[in-house]
Amino acid sequence: MKWMDKVLWIDGLAALFVGSILISFHSFVGEIYSMPEKVVLFLASANLLYGLYSSSLAMSRKVSLRKIQVLVFGNCFWALTCLFLVYRFMDSASLLGILFILSEALFVTVLAGVEWRCRFDLSATRSTA
Repeated sequence: MKWMDKVLWIDGLAALFVGSILISFHSFVGEIYSMPEKVVLFLASANLLYGLYSSSLAMSRKVSLRKIQVLVFGNCFWALTCLFLVYRFMDSASLLGILFILSEALFVTVLAGVEWRCRFDLSATRSTA
């Protein structure tokens, strides 16, 4: 497996991990982030759905360029969504909550950049092992 194939696994598994933690502990996370539980559940659901999509690409031998572009767009859209949530809850959320959402925005922005730069290689036929 080439290093760039691993980026799809990192992308998918990170989203699945974060989504699973958030959904499992949404009440606790809502308290320590000082954010409504519905917002935490929204973050969890979005991460889980996105993680399923990106993990499915990681498991595929052949991925179309269009699917990689959708993945990159999804990461960019999620980064903007995170920034909006920071803006929306800046006055009420805890520092930990703000830092978590900002770190998620940074993480997906970096992933989007790597996936965009490698989009042609990621859309080529590759080994999934």
